[in-house]
Amino acid sequence: MYGIEFYGNTHRSYLNKLMVLNNKLLRILQNASRNTPVADLYKNFNTLTIPDLHILQILILIHKFFHHKDKLPVIFTVHCTSMKIFFFIIMTRVFGVKFSTAQGL
Repeated sequence: MYGIEFYGNTHRSYLNKLMVLNNKLLRILQNASRNTPVADLYKNFNTLTIPDLHILQILILIHKFFHHKDKLPVIFTVHCTSMKIFFFIIMTRVFGVKFSTAQGL
């Protein structure tokens, strides 16, 4: 999961091998057949898929940036304006949020 905030934002085809490997691992650990739905594999282990982990980590990072700046590395506080632009890009590309203007940047 290290760095998923960055590599998780890539095109889904680049993550495909990692996702397939992750699904195979879950099948082996649960001794599940190939017919078992992938959603059930993740549900049984109470875990998230790679795209869902990416979204969760981005949301945690955004929450820390706005509410717990003391828990962020120094680089985030030094480059505050750059981080606002980064979050604007993430919100538009990952979550599909549409802004009429870049307010507050």
